[in-house]
Amino acid sequence: SFTVWMLARALGIRLGGHLEIVAAVLLLYMGLLVLTAWRWRLLLRAVDLELPLARATRLTFIGAFFNTAIPGATGGDVVKAYYAAKATGRGTRAVLSVFVDRMTGLLGLAVLAGLVLLVAPSRVGYGPAKVIVGVVLAAALGGIFVLATPRVRRALGLARLVRRLPGQALLAEVHAALALYRDRPVALLVALGASVLNHAAASFTVWMLARALGIEGLDLGMALALVPVANLFAAIPLLPGGWGVGEVAFAYLFGQVGIPATEAVGLSVVYRLSILAASLPGGLLWLFWKGRPSKEAIEQEVEEVTQAVEAGGV
Repeated sequence: SFTVWMLARALGIRLGGHLEIVAAVLLLYMGLLVLTAWRWRLLLRAVDLELPLARATRLTFIGAFFNTAIPGATGGDVVKAYYAAKATGRGTRAVLSVFVDRMTGLLGLAVLAGLVLLVAPSRVGYGPAKVIVGVVLAAALGGIFVLATPRVRRALGLARLVRRLPGQALLAEVHAALALYRDRPVALLVALGASVLNHAAASFTVWMLARALGIEGLDLGMALALVPVANLFAAIPLLPGGWGVGEVAFAYLFGQVGIPATEAVGLSVVYRLSILAASLPGGLLWLFWKGRPSKEAIEQEVEEVTQAVEAGGV
């Protein structure tokens, strides 16, 4: 529409004088995708699956491209799971490694925000972010504890309730992942640390982009505290790349600390466009991948493995 075009044009003009910052941001995002690939490979090796870093990086770029640019059900995690299953010959464990990698990434968002909000000086406007992070961390830790401890579920009478909850496929995947990685705490902690580092660097790039756009009042501490919380909302799978949800979250959270909503939305748009641009090599890798399967074949293969996970096969 005309409004979207005018917004894009205005943002482009403001960034035009700071192309060196834009280039640095894109290079940093690509580096973070390599770090993400290393984290996933660590989780694969923890369950005795071997995938060369080069191939893990290629799959991570392709997955990032699908997550940010391709609408529909075939997300980047599904593509990664399919190729990892084919490459390792251990479909169930490969799918669970991708699931644990995603959960580790999401938990890293909450941990980073929680740490920053804990040590940061008290600031007006941080209240909503603190509540959100507290709820997410409490729910995550409590849910993991209950699902990982059958004795607790029986003692509290929760076993029957858990079986009646909606989303049994997801619960089965969580339970299988916990069973598989229960004896690999070091790998999980290292992966979580890599996630926190990844998200801290991404928050730093948002601060850099804010400077390039001339947004006043946004310091690095704010970015480290609020960007992870906004990205928790953007992870809700409504639209590819968190579009729409992320912009609302940026407008609300940054609005609490005095950043005008129009500036916050513009910053979010530039941030997501930068991620999209950094993931474009994944689109090229996918385009020129010889013998690549159809999206339907990928979805069917991963669905079959997921059903095996639900049936209890690891």
